[in-house]
Amino acid sequence: MRRNMHAKSSMPNPTSRSLKTILFPFLCGATVVLSSLLYSTSLQYQALVKEHEQTLKQQERIQNHEMLVKVEDKATHDNILCDQENKHDAISKTSKTEEPLYEPFNTTNPHQQWCPNVSCQNSPLCAPCNRRYILILATARSASTTLTKMMNFLPNVRLAGENRNFLFIASNLINNFRGGEKGVTTTPLLDQNFDRVDGAFEHNAIPPQAMSCPVQQALNTLNPPPQAIQQNDHIQSIQEYDSNTILGCKTIRFHKNTQEWTLEQATDFLKEAFPCSRIIVNIRSNVTSQLHSIEDTFKNKKQQVKTENEIIKMNQYLIDVANMLGPKMAKVIDMAEWTQNVDILNDVVDWMGFKNCKFHDVVHENQNGFGRDHETDPHLGDKCHYPY
Repeated sequence: MRRNMHAKSSMPNPTSRSLKTILFPFLCGATVVLSSLLYSTSLQYQALVKEHEQTLKQQERIQNHEMLVKVEDKATHDNILCDQENKHDAISKTSKTEEPLYEPFNTTNPHQQWCPNVSCQNSPLCAPCNRRYILILATARSASTTLTKMMNFLPNVRLAGENRNFLFIASNLINNFRGGEKGVTTTPLLDQNFDRVDGAFEHNAIPPQAMSCPVQQALNTLNPPPQAIQQNDHIQSIQEYDSNTILGCKTIRFHKNTQEWTLEQATDFLKEAFPCSRIIVNIRSNVTSQLHSIEDTFKNKKQQVKTENEIIKMNQYLIDVANMLGPKMAKVIDMAEWTQNVDILNDVVDWMGFKNCKFHDVVHENQNGFGRDHETDPHLGDKCHYPY
């Protein structure tokens, strides 16, 4: 019985053999497939690793490039800043060397259009060209009062009337400070370019043209703003009110002292004391009519002009003054012409530099002696102005 059982157990199992026969090829195939999958996966992994490494290297190269660019940009920026600083330093140095600095003594002319090519010897004591002037030099009964009124119609112009020969008196004052009459030995006060520290005439150096300002101020004092402006000086000062005003006067006595005042002295005085001026010389060519007018107007007063030749000499003196001053500073007009043709006065207005200003009529002051014309309107136009 046991033998049979042992014999039975040692016999091969047909079912087991069948399974091995079936499974072995399958397992072999599966092994091959798995090996292929593993190999493929390994290749893919290696490819991914390689690609990742390349990506990392690429990113590293990009980062390095960006860092390099930043460094280069910073270097460029620093170079630019450095260049700008260098340029700024160079400009600053140039500005410091080339930029005009304030100098207490200079020749700056603030009104080149009104008074070109004149002497402006500015100093801490005086700037002689800061104020513009119109001076009318005329003879008696030559419509100088009418001419003054016509000029006063211009914007920002205020001319005064007679002043008892102020210009000649002022010239005598300056001449006295320079040493007085020719041939008289004395110590001059002006034109002394050094400090005199002792002696009877002790005083410090007085700059050239320094007397121009007190002379101008004296004339300005004789030609102040209206009283209403003076009374309201706390609201607007006279200096502010007159900051752009062209001042001046008319005189019929400029030629009265020709024996004491040569042409050279007269013109030199005007150039020194009133360098920024326009001089209007007004004559009356019809001296016969002028003499009759003088005789009729001043018949109850001491008459200084008694002949036509005296008037001719006075006219010629004024004409010579204008010629010596030159066409940019002086202009001669004839009362016999401009009272009949207002365009002559318009030429004077253009010569002075006013724009869009045109007289349409002439007023008539001192008619029949000392009559006043309050009716005639010359009407210069709403756009009349001085642009400079």
